[in-house]
Amino acid sequence: MLGPLLEAENGLTPNLDVSQANIKKVVGAIMNAVYPWTLSAPLDDLLALKPPSIEQLQAARLEPRPETAVLEQYRWIINRFAETHLTDWSTTSLHHEHRWRSGNCAAPCPEALMTDRDVVDHELNAEIARRAVNAESSREPAGGPTGLNRTMLAKLGMSALDLLRIGRTSEAAALFAFALHGSPDDAELLNNLGFCLIPDDPRSALNKLEEAARRNYEHGAINLYNRALCKMLLGDLKACLDMISAAWPLGEGKRASLWRPGPHGLKLHETVDTQHELARLAHRAASALGDEDATEHWASIIQRQP
Repeated sequence: MLGPLLEAENGLTPNLDVSQANIKKVVGAIMNAVYPWTLSAPLDDLLALKPPSIEQLQAARLEPRPETAVLEQYRWIINRFAETHLTDWSTTSLHHEHRWRSGNCAAPCPEALMTDRDVVDHELNAEIARRAVNAESSREPAGGPTGLNRTMLAKLGMSALDLLRIGRTSEAAALFAFALHGSPDDAELLNNLGFCLIPDDPRSALNKLEEAARRNYEHGAINLYNRALCKMLLGDLKACLDMISAAWPLGEGKRASLWRPGPHGLKLHETVDTQHELARLAHRAASALGDEDATEHWASIIQRQP
């Protein structure tokens, strides 16, 4: 991949010198060439680690400021999945939508997700025209520069759950992966991305869930369940059991959507009590380990629960 990057930077590929000074020069050239592209590249290309072509790198230099571009793309996807009415979209989101529908720009997320939201052409055009006629400035969503607030996050979560219920786990994960571009330190986004990754990639899911825990994700019992389940799926039954035992009891249980393991794999389950699900998971781990005392202990806890 070095050749195309350096060609884009200098117009040719030089003979590489391994001296420290030249290594720094080469790395600097790569960073200068690649960084603008990464902030405007299709999400599918980034997730697949697909290298850019020379033409893509050169075109990225002509794009608007990367920081502005990525925030506009972020607002677009948030508006698309969190806002019902076009009147609530930012003006830049309306323009991106029009360009995408005209075939003049790439989608901000997998194309399959874009078809889930039906935007009517004449309504889109009417809203764009109305703002132009009224000379309205671009509407900035509430909740900071990226437009992410708790209401939007809740709506985004509902869209992701709808996808999970019909088995579209990778697309649900893509929603939160893209949202993290705008709020990379958001503990709830990290937890939700990890949750979506559990069925397909429990190791990557565990990394995201652990990061969410380090950032003090507010629903500790939910995060613990998700992490313990990842340990079970990765074959570390003892760690799963030990994690739950060390944290027990956790106080009042909460409502949540969780993955419940069963004879035919994972099934999305709506629970009214996360503590009950934790006890079930611990009992399952103890039973699989052949630990009779622990199995009996967790069975008695389950029986005592309402």
